[in-house]
Amino acid sequence: MPRNLRRLLIQFPLGCMILFGVLIARVSHPSDREQALSFNPPACLMPCIFKLIPGETSYQDALAWVDENIPSQHHLGPQKFWIEDESGTQIFVTLRGYEGVRDLTKIELTTYDKGYIITLGQMLDAGYQPMRMYRGRRVGSTIAKFLIVFDGEQRILAVINADGYIADDTPIISLVMLSNTGRNIALADIQTGWGFDYEIFWQGYGSTRKYLNSPIQSLS
Repeated sequence: MPRNLRRLLIQFPLGCMILFGVLIARVSHPSDREQALSFNPPACLMPCIFKLIPGETSYQDALAWVDENIPSQHHLGPQKFWIEDESGTQIFVTLRGYEGVRDLTKIELTTYDKGYIITLGQMLDAGYQPMRMYRGRRVGSTIAKFLIVFDGEQRILAVINADGYIADDTPIISLVMLSNTGRNIALADIQTGWGFDYEIFWQGYGSTRKYLNSPIQSLS
């Protein structure tokens, strides 16, 4: 056998093994950029979304993180950008800070009714319990949007789009995480902006009609 051919036959398997090892390393150990853009609610819902924590991360650091990690074509302004989840749903992310407050006060994710961020069942299964609930204006006899405030600190808000039933697969189309400082301001802003005028009682899974006919606790 010619020497050059013998050398090629020896080197070829070795080269394949090296290439295979590189590919495995690439799949098993994503870059810091890929890890930063990962979004897996509710595992990364508390205490962070994208490693940004309202009430702990400074607002300027949050904006710097966006500049460093989000491709420029995904920027929609200094405080807003979009990402795409595994299903192809575009999720729009808005960061908020308030004058005189150092820290990031709000992270809001929304799909604008196209797709969803997470389901209500996934939130409940992860241990987040509804503490307060608000009803929006009716859209037909059994279709409506509702605002759910989760947990004792009331720092997590979710907007659901219910058509006939509120169930484990009910989509959450907007998800908000707040700092303690911005909590009351942000809740009032969301209630006004989305038209959640009536506070009602959380009654578990059930028909939308039951919630539409639920006694009103208070007017906002």
